[in-house]
Amino acid sequence: MKILALILSFVLLISCAESSFELADDSPLPHYFQIPDSTQRSEYRAEYKLYQNKAELTLYFAADNKKLAEITGNSTVHPNSKKHKAKFESPAFSVFDFNGKKEFLALDEEENEFYVVRENDIVSHFDSIENSTTETYEVNNDVELNDGEKWKANPETISGVQNLQILISDFDQTENSDSLSKLSNSLETEFKLIFKNCTMTGAAHDQLHNYLLPMLGMMKKLKTPPLENQQEQLVKMESYLLRFDEYFN
Repeated sequence: MKILALILSFVLLISCAESSFELADDSPLPHYFQIPDSTQRSEYRAEYKLYQNKAELTLYFAADNKKLAEITGNSTVHPNSKKHKAKFESPAFSVFDFNGKKEFLALDEEENEFYVVRENDIVSHFDSIENSTTETYEVNNDVELNDGEKWKANPETISGVQNLQILISDFDQTENSDSLSKLSNSLETEFKLIFKNCTMTGAAHDQLHNYLLPMLGMMKKLKTPPLENQQEQLVKMESYLLRFDEYFN
């Protein structure tokens, strides 16, 4: 009977996902899934389910939720996420390994969404946090002009960045620490909308990503007292946003 109970417990453990994430609309599909050239990314959705150190990636047709493919592999926390977990829990970065081929994922536990990212995106993200106590914020070194010209941004991206600027400029600098934390939440919501509504592709999209990535660390700092440090971060973020026009129009 004890053996049966242990077997049953094991079955329940591996059959019940600890957490489940939906692929964000603005994320590319995991590279394991190849779709016909005649179809669009928006026609598909994907789920990522975690079972302790195992995980499943499943691809569906968005229209009818028909399952197209499912793969099971090993899941580990990215070393940088382990290093910074005590200070910065979200996003968490996961490494999904299927037959020796790795996919790097950013897990948003608040929204239950995941993004397919590059490993150097993870490194850059935590580098921006580590450097967030410097005197000024420089634009990510990976941001480049288009042969000396600005990149063409879609109207929703431009208005999204302008909304970030307005949220900051309209904020009363004399507010308390809790108010700055709430402002950070508002900025994060608008930040996600920029990616959701972005229609930029190719190199232009990559350069936008490189520009926006350091802001994740800045917004995190807005939630971290003391008040003087939060106010300083706000000033730096405002200055950083003004540099958007140097690279995009």
